Amino acid sequence: MARLIIIMLLSCFVLAGCIGGGQGNNRSAGTDENNVNATFDLPEKDKDNFVTALCFAKGSLWVGTEKSIYEVKYDRAKSAFELVKKHSAALENSKVNSIRSDNEDIIVASQEGYSRLSSQGWVRQAIGNSNDVLPVHKALWSATNSGIEILRQNAGDWRQFEVASATDYSPTKKMTSLATDGTMNVWVGTEFGLHHFDLQSYVNFMSKLRSGGAGTSVDTGSFWKRYFGDYQNPTGGLLATEKGNCPLSGNFIVKIRRDGNRFLFCTKRGLNVFANNGWSSFIGTGSVFAMSDDGKLERRQKPGNIDVNTPEVYDVIPFQNKLYLATRSGMASVNEADKKTKVITMEEGLPSDRVRALALDAQGPTLFIGTENGLAAVHISPKN
Repeated sequence: MARLIIIMLLSCFVLAGCIGGGQGNNRSAGTDENNVNATFDLPEKDKDNFVTALCFAKGSLWVGTEKSIYEVKYDRAKSAFELVKKHSAALENSKVNSIRSDNEDIIVASQEGYSRLSSQGWVRQAIGNSNDVLPVHKALWSATNSGIEILRQNAGDWRQFEVASATDYSPTKKMTSLATDGTMNVWVGTEFGLHHFDLQSYVNFMSKLRSGGAGTSVDTGSFWKRYFGDYQNPTGGLLATEKGNCPLSGNFIVKIRRDGNRFLFCTKRGLNVFANNGWSSFIGTGSVFAMSDDGKLERRQKPGNIDVNTPEVYDVIPFQNKLYLATRSGMASVNEADKKTKVITMEEGLPSDRVRALALDAQGPTLFIGTENGLAAVHISPKN
């Protein structure tokens, strides 16, 4: 009888471990970064499990989705996620585009506008779609679909300015991402190329911004420059390859990250890294336009310089001489020195191959992966 009871208890423990908690699916897979250590479904997974943004700050993982913001804890020793809170006060049923940490505050850009969590709670402003929000000097910059809006310190109104397109071929006012080195130098990503602002050489810039729907028109000049790479221009059945003014591999800038004295540009045609010593690119296999033998336009596969079967890079985390890339074909880890690449997909435990966002707990170290179907965690070996 005693033996039967023991067997029944063991069976219950095994069953409980397989079923897991109601708010996540956690499993352990050792400390090998080639495998997923835990996965997690958000509470409303049937309608809100598409992760769009991640930020690790204040000991928590802040998760943005197409509808909400969640605060999540992760226990590396137990390989387990735990939901702390759904922050309903942050926004109202709106897609989160970016999450940042500014000292003790959490800053969110969404389709609704701008939200900020301080010790006093959430404050939000419905200013329309914001693709990214960034503190710059004594102001707050917002990248929007129609230019850049700036909220000056101690001011109550956002002031818009517009910048000219990089080329006549691709006129765009959509700003996608922002980055700064902590001074008055600002990089702005667009749907076609980059804008670099050196506000130190234009000290009266802030005073020239005017309020109102039209905004302030800012043409290129001494304090800002455009950067764009080579691009193909297929029109009227003909194909022209236009030259850019920098080695960008892709001109649709998805996200910009700063890493010390260098900037990393995630594009739809690879990752580009810019530092004082120049540019480097990490590009997966993609397609390009070409003319067939019978004179027709067609798309052809073009191998890249890293072993990833898609060129799009949505996010990047640099850590210990490696670059961790969010792609449509999984999470790729790339050795910067020799470009040796390993890719984690659903076969290794990801909840989806389509990875949209990354965040890092450097103390773990643990890499958090946001996919179109929930979260995952990968334990990075300190020796790697």
